Amino acid sequence: MVDSPRVLFREFRDDDIAWWMETGKWEGGSGAFRVEEFEERGLIDHIEGDRTAVIGLPMTLMRTILTDFGFDTASS
Repeated sequence: MVDSPRVLFREFRDDDIAWWMETGKWEGGSGAFRVEEFEERGLIDHIEGDRTAVIGLPMTLMRTILTDFGFDTASS
Protein backbone atom coordinates (compact mmCIF):
# COMPACT_ATOMS: atom_id res chain seq x y z
CA MET A 1 0.00 0.00 0.00
CA VAL A 2 1.19 3.46 -0.85
CA ASP A 3 -0.12 6.90 0.04
CA SER A 4 0.70 9.60 -2.50
CA PRO A 5 -0.65 12.99 -1.48
CA ARG A 6 -0.09 16.02 -3.69
CA VAL A 7 0.98 19.42 -2.40
CA LEU A 8 -0.01 22.31 -4.63
CA PHE A 9 1.88 25.53 -4.01
CA ARG A 10 0.96 29.06 -4.90
CA GLU A 11 3.42 30.90 -7.12
CA PHE A 12 6.50 31.85 -5.14
CA ARG A 13 7.82 35.39 -5.19
CA ASP A 14 11.49 36.23 -4.85
CA ASP A 15 10.96 37.29 -1.23
CA ASP A 16 9.36 33.89 -0.46
CA ILE A 17 12.43 32.08 -1.74
CA ALA A 18 14.78 34.44 0.10
CA TRP A 19 12.79 33.95 3.32
CA TRP A 20 13.00 30.17 3.08
CA MET A 21 16.72 30.15 2.30
CA GLU A 22 17.40 32.50 5.22
CA THR A 23 15.57 30.27 7.71
CA GLY A 24 18.01 27.39 7.16
CA LYS A 25 15.12 25.05 7.94
CA TRP A 26 15.34 23.56 4.46
CA GLU A 27 18.40 21.62 5.63
CA GLY A 28 17.33 18.15 6.71
CA GLY A 29 13.75 18.61 5.54
CA SER A 30 12.04 15.99 3.42
CA GLY A 31 11.94 17.43 -0.09
CA ALA A 32 13.64 20.55 1.35
CA PHE A 33 10.40 21.97 2.72
CA ARG A 34 8.36 21.66 5.87
CA VAL A 35 4.65 21.77 5.26
CA GLU A 36 3.93 23.53 8.57
CA GLU A 37 6.24 26.44 7.75
CA PHE A 38 4.91 26.79 4.22
CA GLU A 39 1.28 26.69 5.37
CA GLU A 40 1.97 29.37 7.97
CA ARG A 41 3.42 31.68 5.32
CA GLY A 42 0.58 30.89 2.89
CA LEU A 43 2.78 29.23 0.29
CA ILE A 44 0.60 26.13 -0.02
CA ASP A 45 -2.56 26.45 -2.08
CA HIS A 46 -3.93 23.10 -0.94
CA ILE A 47 -3.09 19.48 -0.22
CA GLU A 48 -4.81 16.63 -2.05
CA GLY A 49 -4.85 13.54 0.12
CA ASP A 50 -3.68 12.83 3.63
CA ARG A 51 -1.77 15.76 5.17
CA THR A 52 -0.13 13.39 7.66
CA ALA A 53 1.51 11.53 4.76
CA VAL A 54 3.16 14.79 3.71
CA ILE A 55 4.47 15.41 7.22
CA GLY A 56 5.87 11.91 7.62
CA LEU A 57 3.63 9.08 8.81
CA PRO A 58 0.43 8.49 6.83
CA MET A 59 -1.99 7.94 9.71
CA THR A 60 -5.01 7.10 7.54
CA LEU A 61 -3.05 4.41 5.72
CA MET A 62 -1.60 3.11 8.99
CA ARG A 63 -5.10 2.76 10.44
CA THR A 64 -6.18 0.77 7.36
CA ILE A 65 -3.15 -1.53 7.56
CA LEU A 66 -3.56 -2.14 11.28
CA THR A 67 -7.28 -2.84 10.86
CA ASP A 68 -6.49 -5.27 8.03
CA PHE A 69 -4.18 -7.12 10.44
CA GLY A 70 -6.93 -7.34 13.05
CA PHE A 71 -5.96 -4.52 15.37
CA ASP A 72 -8.76 -2.44 16.89
CA THR A 73 -8.06 1.13 15.78
CA ALA A 74 -11.34 2.66 16.99
CA SER A 75 -10.77 5.79 19.05
CA SER A 76 -12.11 5.80 22.55
